[in-house]
Amino acid sequence: MADAARRMTDEGQRAIKPYCPRKHETEPFEVFSYRGIEMTIISGNIRGLDDLSGTEFERFCARILQRRGYYNIRLTPAKGDFGVDIIAESMQLKFAIQCKRSKNNIGNKAIQEALSGKVYYKCDEAIVVTNRYFTRQAKQTASATGVILWDRTVLLNMMNEARFRVAKR
Repeated sequence: MADAARRMTDEGQRAIKPYCPRKHETEPFEVFSYRGIEMTIISGNIRGLDDLSGTEFERFCARILQRRGYYNIRLTPAKGDFGVDIIAESMQLKFAIQCKRSKNNIGNKAIQEALSGKVYYKCDEAIVVTNRYFTRQAKQTASATGVILWDRTVLLNMMNEARFRVAKR
């Protein structure tokens, strides 16, 4: 995990900071923090994710990936990301991940963006992760192109496995 926490020197890329537990913490939880907003991560409750900004959601997804054993996790630049928000590796594969926090179901455009980013960043697989669900057309496009879809249900299962819960303090 040291590699995932290492500050990347590539132009415009940001690294995920490692979590450092506080001495007074007795329960197995961690604090997800972004720009002074702290969120306690305990057990699966997805409602708090709907309140995150897009950038906060990207960082949260990166943290879940880190907890699930992904490494070399990099957030792409906020502008000019070529359709991908996170680049990560697992089991000798490189993943291009598009994060979509939305109030509506996710359409075809996100799948196209992830596919484009996969090619640009020379990744093996493309994933679109969202706090919502995917439209029928998005599912058809993903099936035809091999893009992996992680919807609200998958994300909740991943949060439960990692013992995550988002609640603004």
